[in-house]
Amino acid sequence: FHQLNSKADVVVKADSNRLRGDAQTILQRALLMSRITGAANINFVTSVASEALGRTLDLQEVRAWCAIHDDFEWLDEKGGWFWFGPEPESRLYTVVRKQLVATGDRIDLVDVQAGMNVFPCDYNKVKVNDSDLFGAPGVVLGQVLSRLPWLQSVDQNIFMFTPEEAHKTEPADMLTEVEQAILDLIRANHSVATRAQIHARITKLGLGTEKAADTELERSPIFMKVGPGLYAVRGAPLDPQGLTSASSGQRSNSPVPTDDGPVRWPLLLSEKVIKTRHIFLPASVAKRLKGGDYQVLDPAVTVQVQINPKQSYINGLFAPLMQ
Repeated sequence: FHQLNSKADVVVKADSNRLRGDAQTILQRALLMSRITGAANINFVTSVASEALGRTLDLQEVRAWCAIHDDFEWLDEKGGWFWFGPEPESRLYTVVRKQLVATGDRIDLVDVQAGMNVFPCDYNKVKVNDSDLFGAPGVVLGQVLSRLPWLQSVDQNIFMFTPEEAHKTEPADMLTEVEQAILDLIRANHSVATRAQIHARITKLGLGTEKAADTELERSPIFMKVGPGLYAVRGAPLDPQGLTSASSGQRSNSPVPTDDGPVRWPLLLSEKVIKTRHIFLPASVAKRLKGGDYQVLDPAVTVQVQINPKQSYINGLFAPLMQ
């Protein structure tokens, strides 16, 4: 096992093949858990290593094998949490780097925990059911972050890049194209963007479907929901102007009576809608419309509406777009 240090190698090679196999399995499971949750837990490692070896391991035996690693350190011995020092690869590191790039400043441990809860991981790597794997508590994650050489503590549980790390970290290396596009939109909208705006942005740039945008919003550690259909950057300050504007925009998507009698319905025409020439409107509009041609004022297009009384929505079929 390539992660064994020289002292562990000497001990393992001097013992039997079975003990060498035990050590490899135990240390491998500990390292993999640490890379997924940020730290390893002795009770979990004992459980998954026992299952992998097909026999029940003694907790003290597992502790002894883990402790032979030169970089072994207890983070919370009472709770059973430890690590093997900084590694080049870790799900926690990815979450932290993404969030720091997104905020452009600093992050709070609370936001790191929230990001870890949504950021996907490969449970197959530790060969356990996802319901069996539990994340490290905040106090443990704080201990890990405070020991990383590329982070500096600004205040209690507040962290930021060291100047050297900030200088060499490129956003393009940390964020997906979809994440970057959503982040740019949120920044341009004074810290808040609506789901409809995000959908339109992603489809217009050709970066994926609306479903792909929703998946990124749900799984990315850098976004958080701040209201119905409203999204912001996790850990970044909220601009009251942006929040008010986005909230008002959400509320405006309802029938608005006009002085001269007709009903006005604010509507976002996404690239997908224009391409497919299909639009679905709520049932509240269906009660006010009859079949025929309708003019969309901005942009100026002609919409042919067909009403299906058996459905709770209108299936609007775009006629050839006309300016």
